[in-house]
Amino acid sequence: MAGHSKWANIKRTKEAQDKKRASTFTKLSKDITVSAKLGESGDVNFNPMLRVAVDKAKAASMPNDNIQRAIDKGIGVSADSSTVVENTYEFYGPNGTAFLVDTETDNPNRTITELKTMATKNGLKMASEGSISWQFKEVGIIEFTVTANRDLDEIILSLFEIPGIIDTVRKEEEKKILVKTERSEFKSVFDSIKKQFENEIKIEKAELAKVTDALVDAISVKDRLEELEALIEENQDVVNIWTNYDFDI
Repeated sequence: MAGHSKWANIKRTKEAQDKKRASTFTKLSKDITVSAKLGESGDVNFNPMLRVAVDKAKAASMPNDNIQRAIDKGIGVSADSSTVVENTYEFYGPNGTAFLVDTETDNPNRTITELKTMATKNGLKMASEGSISWQFKEVGIIEFTVTANRDLDEIILSLFEIPGIIDTVRKEEEKKILVKTERSEFKSVFDSIKKQFENEIKIEKAELAKVTDALVDAISVKDRLEELEALIEENQDVVNIWTNYDFDI
C-alpha cells in the first residue's frame, strides 16, 4: 500500500506539473499571437512586443513549432480556418472598481455566456459598451531592469530625450524602470531604448496597455479583487485584463 501511495503521489505531482506547463504554454501562445497581431508583423526584428513574447516562450522551453504556430495565427496565416473574433467586455466590481476584459474567440456566444455566468456567480456586474472603456487610453509600456552599474536618475534623464515618452516609473530596489509611451511612438521608443542602452539593460516587458488616471484605492478589497482576476483569467478566450484600481495609492 505504501508503494501504491507513493506512486499515486508521484503521479498526481506529475499531472499537476504537466497541467501547469500546459497552462503556461497556453498563456505564452496567447501572448505571442496577440503581440504578432498588434505589432502587425511576425518578424521579431520589426515587432518589439513579439520579440519579448518569443524570448519568454523560449526561456520556458516552449517548442519552436508551437511558437511559430502562435505567430502564424497572429498574422493570419494559420492553417486553422476558424474565424477569430475580438471583443472587449466591461464589468463593475466591488468598491467602485472596474474591469476591461479583452477576448479572442472562435465562438463569441460561448465566451460571453461563460463570462456572464462567472460574473453573476461572483458579484461582478456586466456594463454596457463604453461605460468603462472611455476612461482608458491605449499606450505603450516598456519595462526593463538596469543590469549595468548605472544611476537610475541618470538613465531617466536620458530617457526623456527620446520623443514619444509620456512618463517613467522607477523601482529602486529592483533596479527597474517602467516607461509609458504614446501608442503611435511605441516601436520607435523601444528601438531607441535598445540602441541607447544595449548592453546595460534587460527588457522584461513590451506591450500595448489600456490605462486610466482615474484610479480607485482598493486595498480594502485586495484579496477579493485578486480572486476575481484569477477567475476571469481561467477563461480560455481571455487575453488581457485591464483595471482601474491600485493597492498603493
